[in-house]
Amino acid sequence: MDRHHGKPPLQASKQHLQRLTVQEEESIINAVYQLNAWGWLMTVKAINQLATELLVKKGDMAPIGRNWYYNFLHRHPELRTRRSRALDQARRDTVDQKTLKHWFDLYNT
Repeated sequence: MDRHHGKPPLQASKQHLQRLTVQEEESIINAVYQLNAWGWLMTVKAINQLATELLVKKGDMAPIGRNWYYNFLHRHPELRTRRSRALDQARRDTVDQKTLKHWFDLYNT
């Protein structure tokens, strides 16, 4: 009913309250995807740093909010957080000093 009467969606009506524009948030998303393609994992701290740098370049020196990251993820559900998994036992064994020394001894002979 509200859309029929011309009222914008809730998310669109709150955009003027956000410190970063839609285009600036899109640039953060593009940076996350690019760095991920290069094999660099993005942390919460790194994404907050990207946002802070954009704000500083705009002249906004106030610190970013503590919950900004969670709201950012809520606005952009295509980004998801993932937990890193521990190494499995076979990979863990390959980095054992004794195993590595034995392999290089075999290799050098």
